[in-house]
Amino acid sequence: MKLSDLFDKCVKAKYIHIEENSADFASEIIGNTLYIYLQWSKGKEDWKNNFDFPAKPYRDMPVNWKAHRGFVRVWKTIEPYLKEQIQYSLIKKIIVVGYSHGAALAVLAHEYIWFNRPDIRDNCYSFAFEAPRVFCGLKIPEELKERWENLYVFRNGLDIVTHLPPSIFGFKHVGNLIKIGVERDNIKPLYWHKIKLPKFIAEHSFTNVRFSLKEYEENPFIFDIVVHNILKNMVE
Repeated sequence: MKLSDLFDKCVKAKYIHIEENSADFASEIIGNTLYIYLQWSKGKEDWKNNFDFPAKPYRDMPVNWKAHRGFVRVWKTIEPYLKEQIQYSLIKKIIVVGYSHGAALAVLAHEYIWFNRPDIRDNCYSFAFEAPRVFCGLKIPEELKERWENLYVFRNGLDIVTHLPPSIFGFKHVGNLIKIGVERDNIKPLYWHKIKLPKFIAEHSFTNVRFSLKEYEENPFIFDIVVHNILKNMVE
């Protein structure tokens, strides 16, 4: 399975909608692997949570840290629905995939799995496509960094969503930030009411993200061949 296949599965998944906080997730078990998919923004409530970004202490773990308040609220709504599957002893590998709003939730899901399934930490991988920033603080404490070692955050070109909330407010990406679509020459235009939107908005669309992922997979020398091969092996 390729990265673009994982992205497609996330986009096409049949999501379960939770009315509280307009939370959406999907999951499937294939063999001893649990796949978790987290959905992008679909309605007004999602956008309300996206922009509710004052930092909130995240106290569930021994090491407290501050996170985007809106994303924490949505993840805490989804968490109880996935708890049983995540803790199921026959699950030996977990892959989390999120896009946009869902990619931010994937950051929180990944830490939850890391903490609650220490026996499979080396077999839990998360792929956050076009993720907003979630962590807030002057620096990421060393004792926290290991939690996101297997989290991969993808940024297509200069996608504006991946630069939000602004770093001036203290927000940062965690895990491994991988840049795709670096050349920015093949971005398909995106229109809103016949108005052509800037590239940094168009780069966030399904079509453009998928194109850049395919380009990344087929031309690994453009980016980081080591990272490319690690990712390729992990999802096969």
